[in-house]
Amino acid sequence: TNFGCSAYTNLVSAMDFDMDAFKVVFSNALLFLLVFGIAGTVDTSDFKRQFRNKTGIFVGLGCQFFVMPFMGFVCCKLFDLPNH
Repeated sequence: TNFGCSAYTNLVSAMDFDMDAFKVVFSNALLFLLVFGIAGTVDTSDFKRQFRNKTGIFVGLGCQFFVMPFMGFVCCKLFDLPNH
């Protein structure tokens, strides 16, 4: 006899879902809540003041589109990651 193991097996197969998809959705939801919480603490006057600071905007854009991709490339070459 199987001592009720078939009921457990049927329950697990009925709940068959993709754990990888769950991890992606869950991590994206947590990231959204984190960014939303941080954005909720910014005052509009602070935001306007930051837009007047052109140096900060250009440094941020330069880092986002030049420094970070270059550092990613360097890390891929340094750790000898495979091409996909």
